[in-house]
Amino acid sequence: ACSVRAQPAIVPDAPVMNLEELGVYAVGYAYSGQPERQFPLGWSGSDDTSGATYQPYGEQNSRRAVLMHCPWRGGTGITFQQLAFSLPTQATRILLRGATALRTAVITNSDGVTFRVYTNGVKALEYHQTNDVWRDFELDLTALRGSNLLVRFEVHPGPRNDTSYDHALWSSRELVLEGYTPVAVVHPAPPPLT
Repeated sequence: ACSVRAQPAIVPDAPVMNLEELGVYAVGYAYSGQPERQFPLGWSGSDDTSGATYQPYGEQNSRRAVLMHCPWRGGTGITFQQLAFSLPTQATRILLRGATALRTAVITNSDGVTFRVYTNGVKALEYHQTNDVWRDFELDLTALRGSNLLVRFEVHPGPRNDTSYDHALWSSRELVLEGYTPVAVVHPAPPPLT
């Protein structure tokens, strides 16, 4: 892991951006009271040093999900994923949606996970979840239209700082840009093969 680095802003090319399909994101972690460490852009996997994890999970209760786990080797703290967007001025309404749950197989062993969402460094959502029922969320970000957005999804082991079996799942995350029609990208035809 290395220090936090700049990441490019995504210019939306559709009125609904499925965040699970975007490859330009940053993942990192921080032990409590220590500086953040960030993996290379687009990283997924499980870090041997800290145990911090961000990776595709498969499906749970008919929803595709990604799994996130906070660090548990050498200390505890947070794991995060963040994406940067250049929000269009043309959007009439901008929403950030998604859902959270714990992995079904571990709920009897975990005391829950605290899920957080930050927009431009401001905590927009925080709750502690202890079950495997998908909990939907929706944030209205219309006030940020025409500006840059840094959205951060974060997990923490919760009040008791117990990281045991804290397999946090995120699903159905999307950025919805109502009233936005992206500029069509026209690619010229390739030259004929001779």
